[in-house]
Amino acid sequence: MPEPIIFETSSESEFYSTILEDLLLSIKESISLRNKCIIGLSGGTTPEKLYQLLAAESLPWEKLIFITVDERYVPSDDPESNLKMIRKSLFAHAPIPPENIITFDTSLPIESAAHEMSRKLTSTHLDILILGVGEDGHIASLFDNDKTSDELASIATAHGYKTEQRLTLTFKALNSRKTLILLKGEKKRQIFDEIKSGKSIHIALNKILQQDFVKIYFSE
Repeated sequence: MPEPIIFETSSESEFYSTILEDLLLSIKESISLRNKCIIGLSGGTTPEKLYQLLAAESLPWEKLIFITVDERYVPSDDPESNLKMIRKSLFAHAPIPPENIITFDTSLPIESAAHEMSRKLTSTHLDILILGVGEDGHIASLFDNDKTSDELASIATAHGYKTEQRLTLTFKALNSRKTLILLKGEKKRQIFDEIKSGKSIHIALNKILQQDFVKIYFSE
């Protein structure tokens, strides 16, 4: 199993500039090879700044396809909505064709929203996956006690969180050619140290770390 590539940066500016540089190179490489780039986007405060920086770049936006990897089951204009954050930080500032944005439709009943997302994903394979990690080690809305699903998207429960009802891509859909994992802040130090030691206790995170190409970025 390939080992993840690990970067520990000394400042917030270095953290984001390093990730952005790698992301842009990966986008260019994907477009060169496949004439498109399919990118999975996570929610959270750490990816938000990256999306703002990405939106300022001059890119062939018509060749980029964006997929949200999980969502809280709230209206899309709710402060808890991942889509609202991503729309505000990225989609509203770049000329992305609407058909190139694939998201969970939380206006549907939750079971229908999961099935509809699975249907939309049947012909896609992620080129780049951008992930944060929760303090409890969850990625997307996949937690350590979740069962493996054969579907591409499913319903999840985030016990103890403000919004417990979630929608998420499954491990099957999160299989990406390149995965970038963003860890920022002292509260993520333990997770980062576990990854470096090769002894992460988190089941969900470990499944992602087993992919062929994973980069870990950390900054306090």
